[in-house]
Amino acid sequence: MMTVSPVPTCFAHFLLAAVTGWALKHTPTAYGVPFASGMLLFLLAHSLLGILRFAHPQPHQRLRQLYERSLLLSKVCALPLLNTQLYLRHLQSGGIEGFGATGAASYTLLRYAFGYGFLLSAAIAFLVGCTFSELAQRHLADHVATAMLLINGVALCGIAAITLNYWGIGLVLSSVGKHFVLHRLVERFSVPFIDLHTYGLIFYEIFAVNAILHLQYYPRSVVIQ
Repeated sequence: MMTVSPVPTCFAHFLLAAVTGWALKHTPTAYGVPFASGMLLFLLAHSLLGILRFAHPQPHQRLRQLYERSLLLSKVCALPLLNTQLYLRHLQSGGIEGFGATGAASYTLLRYAFGYGFLLSAAIAFLVGCTFSELAQRHLADHVATAMLLINGVALCGIAAITLNYWGIGLVLSSVGKHFVLHRLVERFSVPFIDLHTYGLIFYEIFAVNAILHLQYYPRSVVIQ
């Protein structure tokens, strides 16, 4: 049986760490709770953990488990955290009209609560993934993760359409496409799943940073009333 070299996987995580550093440098953090920056910091830690995990000739079982949990978080938290950042930023910048708000305080609070609901979707997907982590039960976790991904994808498409944020639409297409195509690519080209997923996170960061910058600097006049 052929042993797969860990070098390409280490390189993928090293490249992720480098791109994450670039993303953190260019991500504005002057407003609100920096959910997107928190996600990038987590991906930086994930990439360093991946380097340690795959560079070690005989990684400890706890290190393997820690990386598996980190890998799961990177799958289920990327879109929800970005959605929360973009949605709340749009409301805080006076873009509530773009969501059809009537001006009542109760509706405004409801819309802010809806923004934090994206975080709940990530928590549900993560907890289900941890609960049904056994191979025989993993399909249940995959179904929940797929449902949460689609919900967040539709929400991000709505936010991107309202703000004319084409980077956001591109991110949805990239994330959803990766979710459904990645396993087929693994089978077709015999490339480790972790390698392709890690490169997918790099594309996520590039699209996410540009989507945040767009919402930070786009003219309010482009908001669809």
